[in-house]
Formats: sequence, structure tokens, C-alpha cells
Amino acid sequence: MESVEQREAGAGARAEEPAREARARRGVFAAVFSARTAYLAVGALVVGAAFGYLQFSTRAICCGDFDGYYHIRWSQLLWDGLRAGHFPPRFEWLPLTTLNPRDYVDHHLLFHLMQAPFTRFGDEILGAKISAWLFASLAVFSCYWLVVRHRVPAPLLWLVALLAASAPFLFRMSMTKAMSVSIVLLVVGIHLLFRRKYLWLLPLAFLFTLTYDMFVLLVLAAVIWTCVLAWSERRFEWQPILWVSVGVAAGLVINPYFPHNLRLLFDHVRMKVYVTDQDRPSVGNEWYPYESWTFLANCAVAFAAMFVGYVTFRWEDRKRAQAPLFFLALSTLLLVANAKWRRYAEFFPPFAVLFAAFGVRALWSGARTVYGRFPEAVLDELRPFLDREARDDDGEARERWWRRAEVESALVAAVFAALVLTPFVRYNLERRGTLLVYAAASLVFFVVVLVTATFRDSRRAALTALFMLLTTSALFTVWIEGRTEIRDSTPPEEYRAGMEWIRANVPAGEIVFNTDWDDFPKLFFYDPTHRYVSGLDPTYLYDANHELSKLYEEITLGKVKDPAPLIRERFGARYVFTDNERVHDDFYDAAMDSGWFEEVFSDEKCGGLPAEQCKCNCTVLRILDRKGEPPPDDGDTKGDDADGQDDAPAGGRGER
Repeated sequence: MESVEQREAGAGARAEEPAREARARRGVFAAVFSARTAYLAVGALVVGAAFGYLQFSTRAICCGDFDGYYHIRWSQLLWDGLRAGHFPPRFEWLPLTTLNPRDYVDHHLLFHLMQAPFTRFGDEILGAKISAWLFASLAVFSCYWLVVRHRVPAPLLWLVALLAASAPFLFRMSMTKAMSVSIVLLVVGIHLLFRRKYLWLLPLAFLFTLTYDMFVLLVLAAVIWTCVLAWSERRFEWQPILWVSVGVAAGLVINPYFPHNLRLLFDHVRMKVYVTDQDRPSVGNEWYPYESWTFLANCAVAFAAMFVGYVTFRWEDRKRAQAPLFFLALSTLLLVANAKWRRYAEFFPPFAVLFAAFGVRALWSGARTVYGRFPEAVLDELRPFLDREARDDDGEARERWWRRAEVESALVAAVFAALVLTPFVRYNLERRGTLLVYAAASLVFFVVVLVTATFRDSRRAALTALFMLLTTSALFTVWIEGRTEIRDSTPPEEYRAGMEWIRANVPAGEIVFNTDWDDFPKLFFYDPTHRYVSGLDPTYLYDANHELSKLYEEITLGKVKDPAPLIRERFGARYVFTDNERVHDDFYDAAMDSGWFEEVFSDEKCGGLPAEQCKCNCTVLRILDRKGEPPPDDGDTKGDDADGQDDAPAGGRGER
């Protein structure tokens, strides 16, 4: 029989038990919170350092094209107009196109407002670079955050996979454009879908629509998630589609450019769908596909991640398959889009990695229980007859499932390594000797993964080897981008001297005939006091006036032998700005031979740059009041050296 003291002690112990449990829960929470915080802190430092290295490997606004110059200058003008009470300000710089003052639409409105504070640095180029670095870092970090937030195993492995996924992905993320912000918004939307907080999709869709016209990806994500739930839970979840649709509609209607924004959106779709139409002008390279081997080499890790996702996907457990199935559908559609248009290189690679990450998470979580891979219907039937804790063979069965998952993961890692290695070596080995080092390191890791698959601790060894492989690949990808593509961006000094001459000598407000539509962003950046003929996209001039667009193309390619009267009468311009690329040599020769032009400015040294850095020097021509005699032929032509060798680069600049 218990004594009074024993009963009191027992009562005290029972009373203190909830407190101990609460302390234990707080301890577990603190441990999880600390681990998650540490992972996120490491990820932020790594991502920030990688994109800082890429962004500041050039002095120019990155990368490949001049669009960043337009975005930062327009952000400044937008902010100045907002402060002066004129919002939005009139866009008067392309009066002959569909972006004329009456029809102009800023379909990056919120992005430009986000970028506006960076114009206060006093140096717009520096501000543009800092904003591009910040937004790019946030884009990749948001994908990594999704991995950590949803407890995907080995988060650091997926971090380096994101950085190694694709060289064009890093390249395009480093641009001063809205793609990086759109990835952040899309990742937030996916998280809300997974957490089933559908009402928050409405304001998110509203902001997305005002930020970038790729808000259609959020609509696509909502549709995919609804279909996934219909398959996995056998019910129609209508809320995601409803709230996203309402948010998008609000963003389109509650818009300072409504209803012109609807027309521009329609024109954008139409001009890209008919990009191969021979009657339409050629658009930027980003709207054309990669060659097959180039595509595979550029996105080797992303393709390997897709393979991992497909292999690890399991249909049997419908609940665990929800997130993997969502990413399967989304990443596959983005893969198809990227195969058709290279501009989707900013969307396909990160979501391919997320597909693999969530597929592996489902695989390992299914292996944690003996019956994790039985269909839910079978489990419901067997559950009343099963006593898992009482089964003697439960430990052995659980171990078998773990071993199966370990072997599968190791083999998947081996294929991952092979896919990473092969296209890089096959496509790039002749051009980059440093790939020999990378190939040797990858081969070692590949062998390690295969060997460790047969050992008891294969799971940890395989993950370690794969982590080392991806780290090497990520460092190599970042190094290649920083040392080649981004570093070789056109220096900011080019065109500056020519535009300063025009600004000082041509009356403000006049139209300047620019011979290349993709030069406009830089011309606009250095001289917003004049108007220009074509810019941002050649289809804007084409959609406004088919005949004028065709005439513009013929003149700039030198097919019109007496262009001055047409430039003056049809385009309203007296001055011509032309870059000294070879593609415009015929125009220059025709113009000078006609007797109507005089060369009033020529910047052969690109503002004092060394000759090896001067790629696209410029010339300014003035149309005379009356026709004169052509200048004497001295044996040299624009862009030629004294020995007659052309030093101008062939073709256009960079990747569009």
C-alpha cells in the first residue's frame, strides 16, 4: 500500500510531466529553428557571393544586350515623374512604333518601381548592377528557401545544384530585368499552393501582373495544382484558379495603362507565336531555339535533375506524390518551352532542380516506414489487422526498405554524374582546356558513387560524393560565366561619346535615325532628350506600320542606294546614328556614295577604350540640305584597318 509521501511524489511527478514535455518540445523547436536558420544563412552567403562575382566581373550593365540601360533610365524617369505628380510620365522616345506616347504600356511597372531606389546612387550603372545582383540572389535563394522550408533532405546539395543547373540561367539572372523578381513571386505562389493558403494568391497575382507579363506562369501553376489534387484526393479544388484569376484580372484592370495593356499583351503573344513568319522582322535571339547539343551542354545539370525526378517519382502513394507531380508537370512544360524559345532558360533549370529535390524527398519519406509504398486504399484495408509495434520482423523489413532506397539513390546519383559529365566534355572540350580538370574530378566522384552503392553506409557516401560533384560543377559554371560571357559584355563607354555629341549639337526633341533597333536602350540611357525610330523589339515598328518597317530594314541593310530623302520624309530624321558593325557597312557606303550625307562624328576608339575592347564604335551622319558630290574614295571603308582588314565583329551583339 502506498504511503502518503509516495502518493504526493507520484502526483508531483505527474504534475511536472506536462512541463517537461513542453520544455522538450521547445528544445526540439529551437534545434529545428537553429538548423533551418543556419542552412538559410549559409545559402544566402553562397548565393550572394556567386552572383556578386558574376555581376561585378564586368563594368557594364549585364549582360549580352542593352535592355538593362533602358530599364534603369526609365525607372529613374518614372520615379522623377512620380515625385513631380506626373504618373505615369509620357513615353515619347519611340513615336513611330506601337510604343508611341498614346499607346505605350509599361508591362514591368512594379519592377521599375522596385528598381527606382537604386537610381539614387548618383551612378545609374552602379545602381543597375546592385539591383540586378540583389534580385538574382533573391531568385535563387527563394528556390533554396522552398527546399529548406519543406524539409527536403540534404538542402546544401540542392543549393549547389541550383547554382550548377545551367550557365544561361546564371547569365540571364544577372541581367537587369524582371525575370528574377518573377521567379521569387512564382516560388511564393507555389508555397501558398502547397500550404493551401489560397486567399493569399489574390494579392500575389495582382502584384505579379503589375510586375511582369510572365504572370501566366502563376495561372499555370494554379491549374496544375488543381489537377494534382483532383488526381490525388479525388476532388476539385476550385479556390486556386479562382483567386489567381481574380488577382490577374485586378492587375490588368487596376492599371494606369488600361485598356492599352490588354492590346500590348495580345500583340506580345502574337508577335512571338509568328516569330518564324518570313514577313515579320527578325526578333532577338532569345525567341529562337538552341541547337540540340548546345541546349544539352548549357543545361546538363538541369537535364540530370529531370532524370532524377522521373526516376524517383512514385504514383502509388498519392499523398506523397502531390508536390513531385506538380513539379513534374511544371518543369516538363518549361522544358518544352525552353526547347522552343531559349529565353525560358531562366525558368526551366531551377524548377527542374526542385522537381528532383521533391522527388527525392518523397522517396526517402516513403522509405521511413515499412508500408510507406503501399497504396492508401490497401493501407486502409489492412490497418485494422496490423500492429506495427508488435511485429518482430518490423526492423528487418524497415531495413530492407532503407537499403532499397539507398541503392536507388546511389544509382540515380551515378547517372546524375554521368549526365553532368558527358555533354560538357563532348561539346566544350576542344574549346576549354580547363574542362580536363573538371572531367577528371567528375570521373573520380562518379566512380566513388558507384563503389559506395554496395556498402552499408551507401546513403551518406553517395550524398557526399554527389555533393562534391555538384559543388565542382557549380564552381566551374560560375567561373565560366564570370570569366567569359559576362566579363565580355560591351563596355559602358561605347556609344557614350556619340550620344553626347548628338545631345550637344542636335536640337532636343528631334528624331534620330538609329540603324539598329537593339542599340536603342543605350541611346536612350545616354540621351533621353531625343526620339528614335525603332527600339526594344523590331515588331513594335512592324505592328505600327508594316510598310515603314520593311523600308527601315531595307535602308539599314544598304539595299536602298539613295536613302536620304526617305529618311528625311518618311521617318522625319536629319541625323543618323549607326554602329560600326559589318552588317551596316553597305548602308554606310550607300549613304556616303549618294552625296546626301556628311560624317559629323566618328568614335573609332569607343571613348578611349583599348582597341581590343572596342567592339561597336559608332558614327553620326547628317543629311545635307542639298545633294553634293560623294567623298573621294581613299581605299578605306568604315570599320577597316589600314591594311584593309575589317576589325569589326561579324553579326550582332550577345544573346537576345
